[in-house]
Amino acid sequence: MSATFTTFLRTVLLFILTVAVVRCMGKRQMAQLQPFEFVITLLIADLAASPMGDMGASLLGGVVPILALLALHSAIALASMRSQKFRGWICGKPSVLIRDGKIQAAELERLCYDLNDLMEAVRNQGVMNPADVSAAILETNGGLSVFPTAAQRPVCPADLQLQTKYEGIPLTLILDGRTQHKNLLTGGLSDAWLMKQLAPLGYTDTSEVFLCSLDTQGRLFVQGAGRRGKLHVAPALKPEQVRW
Repeated sequence: MSATFTTFLRTVLLFILTVAVVRCMGKRQMAQLQPFEFVITLLIADLAASPMGDMGASLLGGVVPILALLALHSAIALASMRSQKFRGWICGKPSVLIRDGKIQAAELERLCYDLNDLMEAVRNQGVMNPADVSAAILETNGGLSVFPTAAQRPVCPADLQLQTKYEGIPLTLILDGRTQHKNLLTGGLSDAWLMKQLAPLGYTDTSEVFLCSLDTQGRLFVQGAGRRGKLHVAPALKPEQVRW
């Protein structure tokens, strides 16, 4: 077996292993990693990269530490769920940087958090003036949560005492020409019902549909396949017939 092919196989194996390990670690986005998760991710990347480029390095010497880090991550995650004290020690605690419009200068200094960075983060949340912030909290993952004062936040239906209809997650019934049978069962629907709804719109087969979804108001959204696929919106169910 040539060295090139061996390198290729090692790379594929380590890639598959790394993806599997990251998937096992959970679905957090990279920007939402806790400090210990960020460190473990960096170590895994380094351990996977070394055997890829160095044929002299043992493949097992990279696989075993990666699996050990996965076990360590699972142990820390479990312990942090069981103990708030341990979670506070390993992940840290949120810090209030703005309280009732007043910037907490002492907290900024303690965290070595630059004032310009704070102002930028507040503007990114759509607030121009710190005085309009009821609270700005630096989360343990490094993100900044900004809550405008009651006078500055957008008006919602509850403020106007308006009754709202139920809004849930739409069901995707057809995705790229393929029927999503699990979602049909979730909605208490059938393939025959779906084809009955598509026929008046000019579709004879699901392969002609790029996307079809059903919202919680009973409206069916259908977009045909191809660049010129039209978007159709048609009533399919009464709101009280929605079952999910």
